[in-house]
Amino acid sequence: MSDLANSIEKLAREETLEAAQNLALQISQNASPGEPEEELLKPFIEKPYEHIQEIEQLARLVLLTAAADSENEEAVRSAIQGAGRKQLILGGAEIVALATLGLFALNLLVTKGKSSERHTVKIDEQDGKTTFVIENEVSYGISPSLGQLLKSYFGR
Repeated sequence: MSDLANSIEKLAREETLEAAQNLALQISQNASPGEPEEELLKPFIEKPYEHIQEIEQLARLVLLTAAADSENEEAVRSAIQGAGRKQLILGGAEIVALATLGLFALNLLVTKGKSSERHTVKIDEQDGKTTFVIENEVSYGISPSLGQLLKSYFGR
């Protein structure tokens, strides 16, 4: 595990939530989450204090997913360094906003989170004619439960 991932794992809950919020705002460039995020997170939104642990896990997932991409490492470090500078008070509205923003940011990060990629080139020569077939296959390694959640979110 990288030093950045270790740093993320060692963050306190409040630091994790604040760092994820900072990062999500950077990544989304202040775009707002929409109805799909809010609808999917409805059980969390209705009782945010009961789901604070899951929202913390989502926040860590956002940070770790971003940290895994070298393009985002500096943004993650900056978000972590900025955490704790202001006193984040977790009211119900803040928890709800963080959860929807976190899912939105995760969507932006995961679209580049390939677990494997395969390129196949087939060359077929018949009757003096050459045919090239190029196949690209991209796989995303996620758990079945997260797969169901994302399937609902992306509508596929």
